[in-house]
Amino acid sequence: MGDILSIRVMAQTLNEDDVLAAWPELCSLVWPEWTAGRKLRSKGVERLMGPVLGPGPVEKFLGGRKHGVVELASDLVDLLKFGELPAAIKESLIVPVGPVDSARLALAKALGDWAVQDANAATNALEKALDAAEKALEKAV
Repeated sequence: MGDILSIRVMAQTLNEDDVLAAWPELCSLVWPEWTAGRKLRSKGVERLMGPVLGPGPVEKFLGGRKHGVVELASDLVDLLKFGELPAAIKESLIVPVGPVDSARLALAKALGDWAVQDANAATNALEKALDAAEKALEKAV
């Protein structure tokens, strides 16, 4: 690396709509205003959380942040820790969010260490953990 130019290894979601297609319930919970704007808000989440009257807590706090896989994982963890959620949602996500957070942190470490194979494994683990969280949330709503 140079003194001014640095090299970074990163994970990036190229198409936000792919995230919404893969995890519509989680996106509706975490980013209600964004999903409502795309007319894909989950009816189950809306029934438990109420209609979208503005940005959700994560959207308010983080603003116009990208809607990628890593951001979904991070925002889901934050919402579960700090957000006010109905008991049914919180109870359904408490167990599946642990692996989401672990995979997210493993990905960040692998990227920081320039460990491409570990990062690839972590991306797969993160997507599988989000799949499990999506299924758990579907059962709750």
